[in-house]
Amino acid sequence: MRHFGGRKTIETKSDKLYRVAVRAVRAVATDAMIIEFNRTADFLAGQTVAITIPDSGIDARWYSIASAPAEPVFRVLFDLVPDGALTPGLARLRPGDYLLASLPRGSFTDDTTRRSVWIANGTGVAPFLSMVRAGISAPKTLIHGS
Repeated sequence: MRHFGGRKTIETKSDKLYRVAVRAVRAVATDAMIIEFNRTADFLAGQTVAITIPDSGIDARWYSIASAPAEPVFRVLFDLVPDGALTPGLARLRPGDYLLASLPRGSFTDDTTRRSVWIANGTGVAPFLSMVRAGISAPKTLIHGS
């Protein structure tokens, strides 16, 4: 598979989940949080990872990775949904607790050479944060609403 920048994507075919340690959980805005955990594999800025809480019985949910490929962790930005199945439990996790995380996948990526307009709402800005952290930011324009 190819992304619109022309590079090959890193894509997994397995939905296997790996036990990973939580490194941090913090609020970044009202009802918006970041959870940081050990990486399961290399990835491209803009890809996603599925996560869930071990032994919770909750199906893994897919989230965009907000960290850069050179960083040693995955950062996931999520909306805290008070009556949600997964996010209240994610918000209660602490460093040293464990998550189950998939290998990264997806082809929503960009490159440094093409002019792009990025449009995001709320936590949908996460893949663009990953791209900026990876040095993919010019010639780009980000329009972000909330």
